[in-house]
Amino acid sequence: MALFGLFEKKYTLEMLDEHLRKLRQNGKSDSAYRCKILIIDDKIEDESYPLAEELRLLRDKQTYNLTLKTDLENLTDASGYDLIICDNQGIGVKICGSRGNGISLLKLLINEYPGKRYVMMSDKEIKINRLESFSRLSAKINVWDKRSLVLAYQENGEGGLADHIAQEVDKVLNPLERWKEIRRSFVVNTNIALTDLAKVENAYIKSIIRNNPQFYEREMVKISNAENDKQISSYLKATKSIIEFTISILSLI
Repeated sequence: MALFGLFEKKYTLEMLDEHLRKLRQNGKSDSAYRCKILIIDDKIEDESYPLAEELRLLRDKQTYNLTLKTDLENLTDASGYDLIICDNQGIGVKICGSRGNGISLLKLLINEYPGKRYVMMSDKEIKINRLESFSRLSAKINVWDKRSLVLAYQENGEGGLADHIAQEVDKVLNPLERWKEIRRSFVVNTNIALTDLAKVENAYIKSIIRNNPQFYEREMVKISNAENDKQISSYLKATKSIIEFTISILSLI
């Protein structure tokens, strides 16, 4: 019986880290703009919106590719974004009904698009036990306190919305971080065989280093056929989208 990796080169996370480091020695490009960001907040169009000034400055500088929505009509509205920042109150009602909110909307989005990054934003305290169910859906979701963001910006000119977005974008652009998150989702949410997960990791790294998503796509088809599990297929497709995004970003460096 053939053993995985016995006669083929094994690609490791250390190799990917070294590959990325070499690529970036010549300096970073403006790849941050390629990260498409969606902010959902029912009050975001109000003149008195507490984060309006920073949002205006961010859009004027065009450092980030920002889209603002008061709610989503359907889940497809979020398909084209890499980072989704979601308020907790007053949204989600169009999809989840009158009792909908940011938490219920995020649960649906994470199930539909497990490869994206998500942030919960609120001006009210969110009890930890209301977010515990997310641990079975994705990596830890950061929670931003609007009042803290506004206060930090007003008092220091830093530490506000722009700095928090910058930190999240850095994670979106980091294929090592992205893989660690999606790998956790495989382990927590599926019954994928560890040997298959090792193959997924190897193909993920190989495709990025060799600048060719077909290495992963071939492995994905084989694992999908072998596992025959809808949830596993969902995460395999999410991983594929991360690879394609990463390769497009690295081409700019």
